[in-house]
Amino acid sequence: MQSVALQSLPPKVRRSLAKLGGDIAMARRKRTLTTMMMAERIGSAKTTYLKVEKGDPSVSMGVYAMAIFVLGFGLVAWLFPPTRRR
Repeated sequence: MQSVALQSLPPKVRRSLAKLGGDIAMARRKRTLTTMMMAERIGSAKTTYLKVEKGDPSVSMGVYAMAIFVLGFGLVAWLFPPTRRR
């Protein structure tokens, strides 16, 4: 049973989480890591890690942060990339 807060997430937030999950999945594949390897490295169950790749909002921010860290990115740099100057 999902909480009311999770059910009421705006569509833009859901899309952003889905994109983040997809980006994490792509970075994992580029590093030739399996989902099981990622789950072990971030200290979660494989099912929880798979939720990360789907952008599931019920997964804690700490698990997302660990996935980003394990892939070699800083959390701030990932969430707020530098803007390109023209």
